[in-house]
Amino acid sequence: AKATTVQARLQGLVYAKDYGVTCDGVTDTTTALQNAINAAQDSSTTIGNATRRLSFAGYSADSICVVSSVEINKPFAWYGDTAQPVLIRQKAGTTVPLINIKPSYSTTNWNALGGLPAEIHLRDITLSSADGCAGSANAHGIYMTDASVNPIQARVILENVRIWGMPGNGIYATGFNGFVEGYKNFLLNNCKSNLVTSGQSDWKWYSGELSTAQEDNLVVNTGVAMHFYGTYIYT
Repeated sequence: AKATTVQARLQGLVYAKDYGVTCDGVTDTTTALQNAINAAQDSSTTIGNATRRLSFAGYSADSICVVSSVEINKPFAWYGDTAQPVLIRQKAGTTVPLINIKPSYSTTNWNALGGLPAEIHLRDITLSSADGCAGSANAHGIYMTDASVNPIQARVILENVRIWGMPGNGIYATGFNGFVEGYKNFLLNNCKSNLVTSGQSDWKWYSGELSTAQEDNLVVNTGVAMHFYGTYIYT
């Protein structure tokens, strides 16, 4: 399926519902969500220079999307578009991260999309796990790393993202060389650490909370510049 109207294409919109993303709390909708992400990253789904955006408009605030793991490797935006963040619950038994961010030049002409660093924007989503602390320690909420082939520097924006109860880390950024901006994000009660970073990266975190992780709320390794403004970090 494609976005159904010219207006939507002009606005850069791709609707998750058009790709069969089912958020009934039962159905495994991984393939449909990955297809929607791929479409939102594909310049042929939009007209002109519109920022490509995956929209969850039309879902209720209590929708639960069951997903094992998806990958983002091109610039685009993912907006929950509901009164409350759409809940993406990782499928039971999954042993890999829920959202993988691996920016790669080989997949698109980033310079044609506004120059570097390219932008990936996640807004109004909640991530959790069906397994909780009984699950795999590799099942992180968001995993960020440079692509193994033709990596490119990216700017990742996380806005009103909530990650709680993941078996691994809430956010695990290893070998990620880029920029991260966070606004009103809440990383709570994850089963390893809430936020772990390494690589040549620069983080700016504005408001939100990191608390009640089973291990450390924050782990910052060599090479990372980390700036917090108005953020609660509890021991």
